[in-house]
Amino acid sequence: MHTFVAKPYKLYNKIQNYDWGTKNENAFIPNLIGIKAVPDLPYAELWIGAHPKASSEIEIEGEKIPLNKIIEQYQIECLGKEVAEKYNGQFPFLLKVLSAANALSIQTHPNKIQAEKLHAKDPKNYPDDNHKPEIAISVDSLLAVAGFKPVEEIITNLRETPELESFIGKELLEEVIFFNSDKKNAVKNLYAQIMKKSDDKENLSQCIAKICGRLN
Repeated sequence: MHTFVAKPYKLYNKIQNYDWGTKNENAFIPNLIGIKAVPDLPYAELWIGAHPKASSEIEIEGEKIPLNKIIEQYQIECLGKEVAEKYNGQFPFLLKVLSAANALSIQTHPNKIQAEKLHAKDPKNYPDDNHKPEIAISVDSLLAVAGFKPVEEIITNLRETPELESFIGKELLEEVIFFNSDKKNAVKNLYAQIMKKSDDKENLSQCIAKICGRLN
């Protein structure tokens, strides 16, 4: 058993090597923390916190120990009484440094109630029952896409892209364009259908190829 003393500790943080991360001389994270980038290895995210998937570590008596394990044993010393009680002994946030060379995947951020329901229903795709509010601070250039375009613009794009009919389905496409149902549900159903059918890589590639062929 290690002797833990409530004081500042240096954090040794984990790197996530997702495919969309920057590589080689463009790898921001290795430069930030003063290490040499492994050739052709993508450096996507630096996690600073106590997430069980990739907890930071602190050094005690010459041994590096995961921060989340220390917090489990010493909640009050690490978090303080108020935070420990409010967040059930959990470190309440995760700081990430992102360095993207390619577009990130589309993400959903449910509120707390939605997260609990989704986790109970589908723990594979929603492994956490906590909500995911985020604050993004740009270190250099940043392009973010959030939410949907106005419905009128969506309809215009659909009308101008007839190739989508074979991919999405004529009935749903007409439902959005002609508003056989309310606008909110029409766009919701359209988005859900696109996300589901995007798993069919062959049909998706064919649809994209048709659009590119027409535009070229």
